[in-house]
Amino acid sequence: YKSRVKIESRTLRKEHPDQHWVNAYKRYHLEWLIETKLAQPGSVLFYGQDDKARIPVGTDIALSTNVRSRNGAIVPIGTQPTAADHDWGYASIVPSVTLRCNIPASMEGSFYGGGNDGDGKIEVVLRDAVFDGSDVFDHAAQLLETIRKEPSLPYVAVLEADGGQDHNLMFMRTWLALIAMFKKGDM
Repeated sequence: YKSRVKIESRTLRKEHPDQHWVNAYKRYHLEWLIETKLAQPGSVLFYGQDDKARIPVGTDIALSTNVRSRNGAIVPIGTQPTAADHDWGYASIVPSVTLRCNIPASMEGSFYGGGNDGDGKIEVVLRDAVFDGSDVFDHAAQLLETIRKEPSLPYVAVLEADGGQDHNLMFMRTWLALIAMFKKGDM
């Protein structure tokens, strides 16, 4: 019996016909952010938003494999995680992260690292994966709350996301959440 390991083709880092266009568009987008910030300091803010990996939480669960036993889990003091290698534990927490990105003075600077000018701030909301799942309306409310912590509202707020289900502009609920955020925030 012969077998081999196959990798899903969409996970490979291959050339794509639109790769140059996407990279150029991203560069123009970032250059525009820099030019706008330099022309009108405080007029533009740049945010990134995403949900991170689930963190298993709970008491002992029957162990069936040892796939990810080295990964940690949040459990009561005095107990050991026995099945952190499954997604079907008692519960899990999903960190929902909003990053206020840097807008450096030039393209050589970092957009995603911390900076001396107070940029690079991270806001994290922990959600129960079952009872408080990730939703575009929650993300919009979290972003609005983060923007309201600024000393003054910006003229432009730019959001960069991965385009997953909770940020995809193909879905009407994403449009509605963003419109509601702008109306509620008087932007």
